This record gives sequence, structure tokens and C-alpha cells, in this order.
Amino acid sequence: MTWSRLDLGVGIVVSAGLDLLWDDIRHLADVVEVEPQTMWTPRQDSGWDLVEEAFRWVENLRVPVIAHGVGFPVGGCEPPEPAGVALAAFSARRLAACHWSEHLSFNRATVNGSEIDAGFLLPPAQTWAGVDAAADHVASYRAAAPLPFLIETGVNYLQPRPGELSDGAFIAAVADRGDCAILLDLHNLLANERNGREPVSDVLSELPLDRVLEVHVAGGFRFDGYYLDAHMGGPDGELLALLAEVLPRLPNVRAVTFEAVPESLAALGAGGVRSVLEALHRIIEGGRPHGAWRSGRAYPASAADCPAGRPARSSPPPSAAPDVRATREWERRIAAYTSRVTDDPPSADPGLGLLRHLAGQARLGQLVLARPDLIRSLVAAIGLDRTEEMLHRYLRVRPPQRWTAREGEQFASWLAEDAHVRLPGS
Repeated sequence: MTWSRLDLGVGIVVSAGLDLLWDDIRHLADVVEVEPQTMWTPRQDSGWDLVEEAFRWVENLRVPVIAHGVGFPVGGCEPPEPAGVALAAFSARRLAACHWSEHLSFNRATVNGSEIDAGFLLPPAQTWAGVDAAADHVASYRAAAPLPFLIETGVNYLQPRPGELSDGAFIAAVADRGDCAILLDLHNLLANERNGREPVSDVLSELPLDRVLEVHVAGGFRFDGYYLDAHMGGPDGELLALLAEVLPRLPNVRAVTFEAVPESLAALGAGGVRSVLEALHRIIEGGRPHGAWRSGRAYPASAADCPAGRPARSSPPPSAAPDVRATREWERRIAAYTSRVTDDPPSADPGLGLLRHLAGQARLGQLVLARPDLIRSLVAAIGLDRTEEMLHRYLRVRPPQRWTAREGEQFASWLAEDAHVRLPGS
């Protein structure tokens, strides 16, 4: 399969509220990126159902589609849930996705013999054991659908640990062993640099740039001394300049996609989103005079399809044999601490406190979405301060749930049975 470079063009992620802006921006959106898990609802027993209205809306747009997973990442030692991978594959095929992707992060770990879901995407241990595990998980995705599969370069608020692979080397090794393509999230890499990890240029120097099929850009903000990959606002000038510099180095890139959460879409409005997409079009067209981009090949490629001169598959040096036990233990402790199963942090890295805070805020956001009625009733009955205290107590005593509806159900049950709160009319 062949295609012209940047044939998909400029894209935007489908999130709540995009339908309200679509008529004003559709002429600038060449492709849309769908997060399938946001278009599922969990069943009472197990599994999920598709939200047909959401799927039909995307299908009726009549533009190319990219699928990007947000629930079953390929990083970490615990494999992604097979049923989730299968439904993600079905969703991508139904939408005729040009390619599909997932995060090189993790959200599951085994703690005290039980599996927990951190409810948040966490940075995996960058070890050779982590490379092997991620490559196996990539294989499960590649087997589930005959589409090019991409791993996304993740954000990492922790400082580099001694003995781990560098960011670029880790991503490159997973892509190599998994024989997959790369979703280059430039905003994630820039956030990592701003927070004290490796410069973006160092990461790029270690990546197989011919494997990059898509680029993500987004906005963020500073909080408590960190720059957050919050998907709020548009990409800043430094990120746009970086995009213009990097694009010519990506021989097979197909799309540049703008990520924004619903709150950001509402704040930007149609005019703000148009400005972002127009800027991306200017960067693409400004560097593509007279059909100068060369054609590329589709990934995932077999070994026979790899570009000439690609190095052989990476292997750990003899002194760096995979340490599965240590890798699992590190990831277990991160998951337990950030999900508040324990108050014992795995190290003194202050980024762990940030991850714990962000995971908690994500859960609170789920509760507001799932049960706004309960939150309003609590505030009316006991006041805002006591409601906040109760919400944070809930975070400490109940494990996170991956799905918004399940988090809401668990909270309602806890209020009635454990917190012994009786609200007016209940």
C-alpha cells in the first residue's frame, strides 16, 4: 500500500461539543480522529455497547477517520484487556479507519493479588522487560485488525531513573520489536522537556522517523511548577515552530491532528478552533511546494517491507538483561500510590504527587459527568466545603473505575451504604 505524504492533511479529535462547531470548521478538517472508548457504554455484567448515535454522526461526516484508543494502552507489564482490544478493533473497522493507535502508557497493575485500574494513563518503566511486554501488547493489536497500528509517544511527569532506557531509545525499541508505526505527540515531548526530561531534539535523534504516520499537537498550562499536557487552548508558538521544523524529517507522515478536550473547544469557540486549524494548514502547505514530498509506505510493515538500511532488531546488551520482577514492582507501586490504594510513594520524585493529584482530579471529573444530580444535591444539603471533603474521602476509600458510568454507580452506592448520607427525596 502506498500513499502521498500528508495525504490525510489536518485533523481534529472528535469530542463532546465538536458537533456544535462542525459547520464552521468542516472546510479546515481534512480528517477526524475518534476515541472509540468515548463512544461505548459499559454493560451491567461485562463488556460494552456501542453508542450508535455517536458512530452514525462520525460516519455521516464523510471525511477520513483515524481511531485513537484511550482505554487499553500497550505499555506496562499487564496486558490490555482482550475484550477491549477486540471492540476497539471492531470500532476501527466499522469506521473504516485509515489507521489506529494507542498510548505507550499503562493503567493496570496487580496489587496484593488483585488487579487494579489506576483510572489514569501512567508512564511505564523504561526497561528491557518493559520493551518486551509492550511489544507483546502491540502484537495483540496488530492481530486484531489489518490496519496500520501506531504507538503514541507519551507524557511523563517523572524524572529519568538511573538504569532506564532514554525516552527515544525506549520508544524506538518498542516500535522495532513490535514492528509498528509511531504517533509522534510533539506536545507530549515538549511537555517532557519543559518538565526536566530529555530535550525533544535528543528524543527525535533516537526515533526511527520513517515510522511516524501521524503527529499530535495540543495546548497546555502550568500548574504547581509543572507544564501539563492538558489539551487546553491551542498549540503555542514554540510548539508550532517545532512542528514546522520536524515535519520535513518525517517521510511517511499522513496527518497532523489537533487535540482539545470539550472544555477547551467551548472556550476556543469556532473562531479559536479555526485559527488553530488554519495555522496547521499554513505549516503543512508552507513546506510542501510543488509536490516536493515523496511517497511513503504503509506500516505496520513486515521485515521484508522495512526501508533499506534499517538496523536489525534491537536487543539488550548482556549487562541489561530484562528484569521483569523489578519492572512489575515499580509499576505496581506507581499504580497503588496514584490510585490511593496506598500512601507510600515508590520514590521521592515530586512528580508522583502530581500524578496522584491529576488521577484524583480525573476521577472527580468523571463523577461530575456521571452524577451531576448527586453532586448538586450534596452541595444543597451539606454545603460546598463538606461536599469537597466527602468527595476526597471517597477517592481514598474506593478504587478508581475506568468508565464514567461505573464511577458514578460506585459513588452513589458508597453514599448510600458506607457514607450513610441521606439526601432530600432519597
